[in-house]
Parts: sequence; C-alpha cells; structure tokens
Amino acid sequence: MAIIRTSIVTGAAGFIGSHIAQAINNKGENVVGYDNLDRGIVGIKNLYDIRHERFSFVGGDIRDFERLRTAIHGGVDVIYHMAALPSHRLALSRPHDYMSVDLEGTYNVLEAARLCNPKPLVVFASSNKVYGKQECPWREDKLPQPEGPYAVAKYSAELLCEMYSKYFGVPTLIIRYHHVAGPRSNPELALSIFVEQALKHEILQVHGKQTSRGFESCSANYTHVDDAVRATLLAVDNYNGFDIYNVANEKTVTVESMARWVIQRLNSKSTIDLVEMLPHETLVHASDVSKIKDRLKFVTENSAEDAYADYTEWRLQ
Repeated sequence: MAIIRTSIVTGAAGFIGSHIAQAINNKGENVVGYDNLDRGIVGIKNLYDIRHERFSFVGGDIRDFERLRTAIHGGVDVIYHMAALPSHRLALSRPHDYMSVDLEGTYNVLEAARLCNPKPLVVFASSNKVYGKQECPWREDKLPQPEGPYAVAKYSAELLCEMYSKYFGVPTLIIRYHHVAGPRSNPELALSIFVEQALKHEILQVHGKQTSRGFESCSANYTHVDDAVRATLLAVDNYNGFDIYNVANEKTVTVESMARWVIQRLNSKSTIDLVEMLPHETLVHASDVSKIKDRLKFVTENSAEDAYADYTEWRLQ
C-alpha cells in the first residue's frame, strides 16, 4: 500500500498558502493548515474554500514556538512555509513586525523541523525582492542585494534555510516567487489595490521613475498563482538537496499596463497618477527562469492578463 504523504502549510489561510493546501489535497495527500487568522473573515473564507476530508486546521502564530513545534511534531513529511507579512511598502513603517514574523517565524519553523525525527523538508516562500536593484535578468546564483525591511528579512531567512541544511541536516528548498497574482490575492498587492480603487472610481497611483525617455512605470514578471503552485509542488517532488528556484512568468509587463487593464475591465472612470517610486523600490523586476525550465521542465501556462482576470472575477463574486 502506498504511503500517503502528510504536509503542514503555514499561512494556510493566506493567498499562496491556501492554494498550496488545496493543490496538495487534490493530489490525495494529508494537509494540516497552520495560521493565526490575522486576516479575519477573509482568511476563514479561504480555508472554507479548501474543504477537503484530508484537511485539518491548527490555529497558531509562527512566533509561538511551542505551539508550532507541537503541530509539526504530529508527524509531517513536508513543511510549506508560506506564512509571512507580504507588503514591501508597509514594511517601511513596520520593520519590527517584518523581522519578527518573516525572520523569527522562519527560524521557529526550521528549529522545529530540526527537532523532528525524521526531519521534514522545509519549503520556504521567498521573493524576487531579495535581488534588489541589480541589473536584470536575475539568476539564482546572483548574490542578493536586498533593499528595505521586507527584502532583508526574506534574504536573512534564506540564509537560515541554507544554514539549517548545511549544519543540521534539515532538507530545505527556497522558492523565489515573482509578483504572484490571482484569486485570493492579498489586499496589499498592486492588483488588489487597483481593483478596489477602480471600483470606487478613484485615482490609481502607478510607481515609476522619470528618465531621459520620459516616465517609465515599474515592471515585473506577474505570475499566475496556479503556475506558482504547480512549480512549487514539482520542485518538492523532485527534491535532491538544498536548492533555490526562481518562479516567474517569462514576460515582463508594466504596472501601468495593469492599471489600464483594470480600468478598462471594470469600465471605471478612474484615472492614473504617475508617481516617483519609493527609495527601496526597483524599476524593473525580471528574472532568468532557465534553471527551473532545464531541470524540472517547468514553463508557465498563464499570462499576466489571465491572473488579472481570474482575480477580478473572484473579487466580484
């Protein structure tokens, strides 16, 4: 009889976490969701959407080591560590919270895994923000140069993952997600903000930079959440030692084009205000995804516009 794998997903009531939990359940595996439900009714609805006989839930904060350790020591094969504070902009006003949740919380997950026998695989949700303002495209072997509290916390957590792998034998895998979008998207993210503003016919602020060619909007590899989840599970199924993968749509699109798409789709009277980006922001986010393509034969199946459409449809339900 085949052994059914058991996983725990931290941040299971969140955006990517809820999709990860749902996808694992759909594979017939057992899933324990772990979340502090700080998003209230939104997180509860995300959990309700999972609804699977092999899904159970534990309420808890990743900063509560004993609570987390108890949940993990129930016997798990994989820890999908998705719990985090998500906004690099909000991090400027709440640096302590981001270091506490995104860094200390990751330490707690790794330490709890270290104390297990056998040790589970820890999959850490990192970000393209760790690359900072370097010239694109970004490869996984490029030394990160994080800007701002959010990126610093993420990269510091990556170093913890590598250390726990090297010195304590905890299998770890780092996924650098690139502007993931789609249903259940976090309200702090640009797409979510634009949709809410457009519904109210408010001005949409697009960040960018004034150059010799005029104003250039920030741009990025907007990646559909379904592609992000599929890449993550593929990397787990093919785990062969500590590794880092960029997960991104290969096409780079501007934030301004996203804003105009939202206005048109919602038939909104909103206008766009072009504003100078914040000091820690990067004008162009574009990564090299050849590693995951070559090793795992992974390619994205959805466009940025697909992600916008699926999120907007979900939001209007």
